[in-house]
Amino acid sequence: MTADSISIIGINCATQPAKTGLVHARYENKSINLVSYLNAGSIDDYSVLPDHRWYPLVKKCQGWIGDQERVLFCMDSPLGWPNTMREMLQKHEAGEFIGLEAKNLFNRTTDLFIDETIQKRPLEIGANLIARTAVAALELLTSLRMMLRKDLPLLWEQGPLKDSGVIEVYPTATLIGRVGAGTKLTFKTRTDILLPILEMDFGLESIDLLATSDSHLLNAALCVLAGVDFIEKRCHEPQDLSSAKKEGWIWFSS
Repeated sequence: MTADSISIIGINCATQPAKTGLVHARYENKSINLVSYLNAGSIDDYSVLPDHRWYPLVKKCQGWIGDQERVLFCMDSPLGWPNTMREMLQKHEAGEFIGLEAKNLFNRTTDLFIDETIQKRPLEIGANLIARTAVAALELLTSLRMMLRKDLPLLWEQGPLKDSGVIEVYPTATLIGRVGAGTKLTFKTRTDILLPILEMDFGLESIDLLATSDSHLLNAALCVLAGVDFIEKRCHEPQDLSSAKKEGWIWFSS
């Protein structure tokens, strides 16, 4: 490991630890080196510490990275809620007219921007079960901060890491950014398209390992690629940074 090496941990988030996938890679000299990966469903027992359900996952991350190592966590989950929904519901009373289109109420600026850019809108955090994933992801992030004893702030400046931090990513947007907008992705075509991309980025030896994995790990691998795009300054940036810091921003390239 060199001084320029950066650890990237892609997390395919879920409401339950056992459905979460993690991929750890090191990025140095423009190369991605797979270090380890974990399908959390393979962990035998989550009941040892019922009040700390993310402990086994965070313990794995703790074993992957050194105390002084810079690490970029790339989380496949919304990490904030729409500003419009927050502002409207704060003053709304039961029975009153909302006065907004559902699209503008339930979507963040980043969600609408992705839809305009690649014609694929993420799930609406204000109207879908993805909100439960977001709550779980924030719980996991809090556990990471506590156990790793790192601040792990959301990062807003692309480029090589000065310190450890977190970004929000969307694997589908990262994949479409590599194959082109308009590509129709069914479950089968997604896998057929994804494996050659991962082989090219991670190398043949790594893809042999990932190819035997389920969708949680494949998505976590895409999260790692989004982290590389962030480090290499290839991602779209928010036009209104102050608003994005409240809602969250999905980092992706196209």
